[in-house]
Amino acid sequence: MFLHPRQTAAVMDRVDGVAAYRFVICRTAHRDDVRCEIVPAAGAAAEAVRTAAAEEIRAGLRFNAEVQIVSELPTDGQTLVDTRSWD
Repeated sequence: MFLHPRQTAAVMDRVDGVAAYRFVICRTAHRDDVRCEIVPAAGAAAEAVRTAAAEEIRAGLRFNAEVQIVSELPTDGQTLVDTRSWD
């Protein structure tokens, strides 16, 4: 799987109510999995944000991702983290 930060930014720009996000790519049983972690904006309905993000990811990136609502993200500023190991 190849995913570029510009692709994720384009998708997430279309989702209202997102204060911060990051995509995490991992490899499980020889399969790439993607998780999107979202911090909802103040006053945003978390479940509505999660649903909208899942739909936009599917439409814009053409794959499914697990979408999780989180209270905070690491402060490193990374919006795309690849944890796969090729060892």
